[in-house]
Order: sequence, then structure tokens, then C-alpha cells
Amino acid sequence: MLVLTTFRISFIQETFSEETEQIRVNDMEKKYSIKQGYVVREIAGEALAVPVDSSCGAHLVIFNPVSKFLWEQLSEEKTFDELLEAVMNNYTVSRDEASADLTDFLNQLSENGLLN
Repeated sequence: MLVLTTFRISFIQETFSEETEQIRVNDMEKKYSIKQGYVVREIAGEALAVPVDSSCGAHLVIFNPVSKFLWEQLSEEKTFDELLEAVMNNYTVSRDEASADLTDFLNQLSENGLLN
């Protein structure tokens, strides 16, 4: 089982409360990317995305290896299909499972205001 959604978003100082839109897989033309202002660091054996820009709020993101891989993929704009293909090319997982997990992952990022 591939787990893309095992990552935690910690709210250090504030809670993000903007309305967000759920990711729809049928919107194949849409391009996704991570909001600018984060750097990825490894601290005590865990990969973290740390905000370096005050416009990002105080979200600290803790990754598993797959979510870190996807975060790095999202450093430039990618469609859902491009992200799905990247997962399929790097991990052993069924297309249906990868698609469902990727949708969940993108929704979590969107819900927390981390996507452009």
C-alpha cells in the first residue's frame, strides 16, 4: 500500500482559515504547485518544509518519503496526470490507488493553503 497522505501540518502560531476547493480529478488541465516561501530541511531524521516567508503563515509540514517526493515535484507547475505518472514511475503501486492517494494529498495541501 502506498501512503501519500502521511504527513502532518503543524500550526505553530496561527490557523489557516481560507475557503479552499476540493481537488477534482476530472480537471486534468489544472496545474498545481506549492506556494512559494518554504524550504525543505532534514531535522532529526525527519524531512520538514519550513516557512521562510511571513506570507506563508506558520505552517510546518512533516513528510514521509512519498509526500516529500511529491512536494519536490510540485516545486514547478504539474498537472494531476504528470504527478500521477511521476508516482507510478517511482513507486510500485496500482494506478487506482496512486490516483486516490494523490487526490487526498492534493486536497490536504489545498485545505491548508499550501497550493498556488
